[in-house]
Amino acid sequence: MFAADHYILGSNVLHKRFYASTVILAQFVSAAPKSISLLQLEVQTKFSLIDILEISCNLVRAGIIAPHKHSYQSWMLMPDVKA
Repeated sequence: MFAADHYILGSNVLHKRFYASTVILAQFVSAAPKSISLLQLEVQTKFSLIDILEISCNLVRAGIIAPHKHSYQSWMLMPDVKA
């Protein structure tokens, strides 16, 4: 019997990246309006710190999350994100 893996966007690497981004963004949405730290994201998502940091930095550049003013390596969902 032939077994084929189904991936979003046709690539395992892109699928994993898309999945990780979605899970991490969901954590920010669930925590809103509170901030969430790098270590909290690691525990809740089971992704590596490097992957979480990279995806979080990309979300900051996109204007979706912002660094927390008083907490190191913590971010929060931007309150004025337009759908």
